[in-house]
Amino acid sequence: MRTLLFTATLILLGYSCEKDTPTEDSPPAFEGLELEGRWELTEAKRNNRTTQILDGLYFVFGPDNAFETNLGGEESAGKYIYDDRAEIVTSEVSMPATYLIRELSDGEMVLETKLEGSKFQFLLSRAEEEVES
Repeated sequence: MRTLLFTATLILLGYSCEKDTPTEDSPPAFEGLELEGRWELTEAKRNNRTTQILDGLYFVFGPDNAFETNLGGEESAGKYIYDDRAEIVTSEVSMPATYLIRELSDGEMVLETKLEGSKFQFLLSRAEEEVES
């Protein structure tokens, strides 16, 4: 009986650990990494194919959830929400969207979203801060 109980406990522990393992569909955690600042497009993919239609794209994540972008062809300002699930939700801009953060480091970020029925992936680099003299 003890052997059966021990075996059942091991199976349950193994199953619970397996559920915590991130999958391709589950977003990673980015605790302690700074989102604020200006991010400029390095490469864009539309439906998994490299595209130049978004060259010059930028996102600015400011204090108090202020957000600026030129997505949609014109500069617009609005708000953003960044949650624990690695999602960024933008509003009050010309093309509001929900972005999933796939990668984030001090200097690079990869975002995924759907816009007008197409899947987009953006590789962004943190812009150098200008020093005032």
